[in-house]
Amino acid sequence: MDIVFGLKETRFGLLLGGKTENGLCFTGMVHSDDNLKKIIATSFPTAFSHRDDSQLKFTLQILKTKLSGAKCNSKIRLDIQGTTFQKTVWQSLASDLQGKPDPIVNLRIQLANQKPPEPSVLPAEEIHLLLFSHATE
Repeated sequence: MDIVFGLKETRFGLLLGGKTENGLCFTGMVHSDDNLKKIIATSFPTAFSHRDDSQLKFTLQILKTKLSGAKCNSKIRLDIQGTTFQKTVWQSLASDLQGKPDPIVNLRIQLANQKPPEPSVLPAEEIHLLLFSHATE
């Protein structure tokens, strides 16, 4: 897989976008342009990546406009990458938004209707010990 990535300055910081020949596959906010290839490689370890801001100029401008809260009717083609499980969840959420019955939605409803478990109560001394042990690590 070949990923081209680029940066666009926003009021929130630098917007990083990556795309394949099929569409946008990655977005994120970064503090600087250091280690951009490493950031992309974390999500796509087998991909070849290179920076070319000009190839993402239009796409990143659309994202910047949407981040600013301004109305933008432009559409971005996506190349969604994920595991089989992730894609199943995303498809489920999409069908939920379209008003179709969905097994995951039914599961959420069942879980929401269950009585919550009784909260655990710890003596104050144990809480203090837990906090202190984590603070000293």
